[in-house]
Amino acid sequence: MTQPGDRNDPVKEAIRLLESATGPMNPMVLLAGPPLSGITRSMYEAVRSCLPHGRLHQFTVAELAACSDLPSLFSGDDPHVLWLDGLTPAELVLLGDGVLDRVLPHALVLASIDTFWSDRLLRDSSAATAPARMVLLEYANASRCLSP
Repeated sequence: MTQPGDRNDPVKEAIRLLESATGPMNPMVLLAGPPLSGITRSMYEAVRSCLPHGRLHQFTVAELAACSDLPSLFSGDDPHVLWLDGLTPAELVLLGDGVLDRVLPHALVLASIDTFWSDRLLRDSSAATAPARMVLLEYANASRCLSP
């Protein structure tokens, strides 16, 4: 349960998001914040607390898009956590172009994005930003954003 003031503690908020992430498929939890704000540390502490036996993977979005056999990357019984650090709008478009659909059955995805990009994509309703905005709204459920 979130205690008063937990939203001001990025580690406690990341833990809350991980604990509340449920569904038929592994979720994507998006941590939004400015660069050098402690998002990576918050993610690490949350995974260590909630999934102590989880296997943490870090690939680039381009590496994931190019991989023809994603299930082999996430083999074994322990939970798999994929960390995507510092997503850009172009990477969000790649994720929405089938990459997340191939990854989420095998791994929980934790990702970070600069609040500048997330705010801009959510405000801009143009067709040019629609694919990236769709990932923020459909996969990451914009309500799961954290701003430390």
